[in-house]
Amino acid sequence: MAPKLSVIIPAFNAAQCLGECLAALQRQERAGDFEGLVVYHPGTLACDPGQARAWEVSPDGLTYTFHLRRGLVWSDGSPLPAADFAWSWLRVLRPSTGSRYAGLLFPVRGAEAYNRGRLADSSLVGIRADDDTTLVVTLDAPTPYFLFETGFYTLLPVPRGAVERWDARWVRPEHIVSNGPFTLAEWRTGDRLVFRRNPRYWDAGHVRLERVEAYAIEDPSTSMNLYRAGAVDWNPSGYVPTGYIPYLRRFADLRSGPFQGTYYYSMNVTRKPLDDPRVRLALNLALDRDAIARRLLRGTREPWGGITPRGYPGYRNPPGYARDPARARALLADCLV
Repeated sequence: MAPKLSVIIPAFNAAQCLGECLAALQRQERAGDFEGLVVYHPGTLACDPGQARAWEVSPDGLTYTFHLRRGLVWSDGSPLPAADFAWSWLRVLRPSTGSRYAGLLFPVRGAEAYNRGRLADSSLVGIRADDDTTLVVTLDAPTPYFLFETGFYTLLPVPRGAVERWDARWVRPEHIVSNGPFTLAEWRTGDRLVFRRNPRYWDAGHVRLERVEAYAIEDPSTSMNLYRAGAVDWNPSGYVPTGYIPYLRRFADLRSGPFQGTYYYSMNVTRKPLDDPRVRLALNLALDRDAIARRLLRGTREPWGGITPRGYPGYRNPPGYARDPARARALLADCLV
């Protein structure tokens, strides 16, 4: 019987969450339907060669030159040149695309101006394909985390021919063309997505799974029960009810680690009293993040007083806010004067 993996995805946002699950699974098993210039090492999360076999960074940190593997093809057999990466990244930046993660490319020269409509000529953006296997990216300033971004799903290539022909319908199983270890074979709305091994993937010989089935489950408790019953093989991070955490710590196959994300509260700073920065700072200083992380979230999150996650080589986080109730009270008292 061909090796198969069953995975849970939330029904309310199946397409995006499946992409995130496959990206995580790809680090372990090369199981994504698309692949970027780099992939993340399963043990260290360092950048390993993906569609790019090698790259160089200029001494000033401003120019990245990626050398793609020769003979890369899409799942339909058509060539995948460096120009497809350039077109895909510019598509992300195009204002009409409305990509919510376009800002990831803002370190690139001219990218923000192009995205915001202040620059009309895309050839002035620092992304160009010198030939079929060479992609050159020029930044405005050294950005230590940029290489990591090239493996994130926003910067994965998309098939220009399919996108231009089918528009929003290009993601349907009958139209989609991909470049990763798997291809989308079935999409049953509200039920499941089925992926099959892509024989045209450059490293297909090392892909051990033949099939991935992703079940769209509305209720996290239901997904957890299916996992406990052995009906699914993997229930990814973020879809496990907090109440289950103490129970799951006894499971031999439980894996946990840092998550590169930050949870925070947004405030309407145009309304009183939150229009006063002293009030906002006081609320920040009054929060007991340690108690929230340890007791409410059962140790599944770390207390964090800043906005940027840690762990990016070459980047030092600015100091976050520590709890200081006395200063918080003083600030609020000052607001009443």
